[in-house]
Amino acid sequence: MIRGVLFDMGGTLVQYAAHGDGSWRAWEAAGLRAVYRGLAASHGRLACAEAHFVDEAFAWLARAWPAALHGQAAPTAAGWLRECCGRAGVAPPPDDTLVTWYTDPLRRGVRAAPGARAALAALHQRGMRLGLVSNTIWPAGIHRADLAALGLLAPLGVTSFSSAMGVWKPQAAIMRRTLDALGLAATDAVFVGDHPAEDIAAAQALGMRAVWCHNDRFPLTPAVHPDATIASLDALPLLIDGWSGLSR
Repeated sequence: MIRGVLFDMGGTLVQYAAHGDGSWRAWEAAGLRAVYRGLAASHGRLACAEAHFVDEAFAWLARAWPAALHGQAAPTAAGWLRECCGRAGVAPPPDDTLVTWYTDPLRRGVRAAPGARAALAALHQRGMRLGLVSNTIWPAGIHRADLAALGLLAPLGVTSFSSAMGVWKPQAAIMRRTLDALGLAATDAVFVGDHPAEDIAAAQALGMRAVWCHNDRFPLTPAVHPDATIASLDALPLLIDGWSGLSR
């Protein structure tokens, strides 16, 4: 019997507006350029050009992100941006200032994924225990504020963000802690996400069923076999009904 559903956030429940050529790098770069310009406005001429500042920031992230996925690091936006300030030859402003400069451009245009509000409402109405597990360097409070503004937070009994918990998917601990907080056994839960390794394979390894949200950014690999694939969250409630033995 399925008693609960856990969700990934970005690309699953929430979608962010594209920047530049629509790539992830172009999106992140918009936030980094805002940090550079904030520092320049506060300190005057910096020790490096904007393009170099952005490149150095990505070089740091390229090391930190894989380390986090392997359980060897727990990067945060504030720590990353403080490092960037050092590369620019300036003392960092308060963490809140840095993070606001960085996240403000990236939060503009954030929206609920198609079917997200309706799916959460339908599952909540059925008595399902709902949670969220997200890999992120952003402070948890910013994500919760966006989820609340989009009408997605209230049905979620537990929201687990790697930046706050110090552990990232696909490490089992972050999913296990979320299940424990919801009072769920893995075998009684479903995970819904868009990433084959971090969401689907990780959830199945813990004993959950896993639903892949079809997308082109993270295509399935031959080694990953979701229990179900959906094109939109609109299809999720009836799928869960079938697994729960409910008829609607």
